[in-house]
Amino acid sequence: MRVAIIGAGAMGCLWAARLHGAGHHVALLTSNTASLAAARIHGVLLSSESGPPISATVHATTDSGEIGVTDITFVWVKAQGNAAILPHLRRLAGSRTIVVSQQNGWGNGEVLARGCDARNLVVGVTYHSAKVIGPAEVVHTSPGETFIGPYRRKGPMTHANVVADLQSAAGLGTTATPDVGIEIWKKLVLAAAFLPVGALTRLNAGELGKDDGVVALIDQLVVEAALVAGAAGYEVDLQERRERVHAGLTAGGRGQGSMLQDVHAGRITEIEAISGAVAREAKARGIPVPLTNAMVALVHGVERSYGR
Repeated sequence: MRVAIIGAGAMGCLWAARLHGAGHHVALLTSNTASLAAARIHGVLLSSESGPPISATVHATTDSGEIGVTDITFVWVKAQGNAAILPHLRRLAGSRTIVVSQQNGWGNGEVLARGCDARNLVVGVTYHSAKVIGPAEVVHTSPGETFIGPYRRKGPMTHANVVADLQSAAGLGTTATPDVGIEIWKKLVLAAAFLPVGALTRLNAGELGKDDGVVALIDQLVVEAALVAGAAGYEVDLQERRERVHAGLTAGGRGQGSMLQDVHAGRITEIEAISGAVAREAKARGIPVPLTNAMVALVHGVERSYGR
């Protein structure tokens, strides 16, 4: 298939390498000049923590017009970058192009639907994690589950099934589900609890789990987000999410959340798409979420400190 990937960060490069390895023609669209140059010289380099890097040859460009209409376009920019890539998405997405978002947060589909036919839009979440170690060079730090489904709740499954088969054949095992919003909220509950606390304390997952006070804070953030999920029509098992968070802290070791990686790099975080999304849904339903609101304010404070 003719595949385009918008974004050459950790997940974009992981997907590019895996899909190229499965035999697809992959174009990588990026505005990052260092990643562009590196991808043109040596391709996308992908390694795991247990093996040497492999090189995937891709068509790297800053010009979506060079790529043209694709069979599938994957959006792997940060959530706050969705609006900026809409002109590119409109060039890449024809009447039959499947557009896929597996980004962090809630609300990505609403923005991307302005750049493509919403009937062709597939959304979801992945628990794979990767880390950039150089321009167009990433390490696949942890495999995980991936869930996708139609943007329109309980809509036709045709496109989601195509993407699930494509990703699974590329070694990215994927489950298609008609009500993927539940899976998005399940991950959002985890992200809104773990990611901002890691970014604010600058502690890796293993260190966060060693502090009873921090763990208690994370537990309360889980409660707030789970209550909002239920009010929004997506029932989440609170005890299961708590256990999943605790297991992640125990097994996380030296792993750093994506928000902490952004803070270390002095980048704007995805706080608005994660904790901010929970806060907005809570406000619309009259649900108090004081700790979540505090996370949003404090992480924005960290972002403002970069210039100083």
